[in-house]
Amino acid sequence: MTPVGTDRWETGFVDVPVNTRQSIRVSDGNACDENPTGAATRNVFANDVRLVDIVPTPGSGTEPGLAFTVSADGRVTP
Repeated sequence: MTPVGTDRWETGFVDVPVNTRQSIRVSDGNACDENPTGAATRNVFANDVRLVDIVPTPGSGTEPGLAFTVSADGRVTP
């Protein structure tokens, strides 16, 4: 991820399968007060859409992540 401010990071993905439910886990040491593994479950966006659907993701055991779908035109549905 690339920093784009004092409290914001971003990255781009160009090969996300369309119309297929995806999940992502974002680890942030600042989120340890909410989740001991640091998995962030709030203030995560995809194409300026807040992701809110918390789902289990694999890791060092099951950890929370966020799910979304991307349409062919790049529209994100949480």
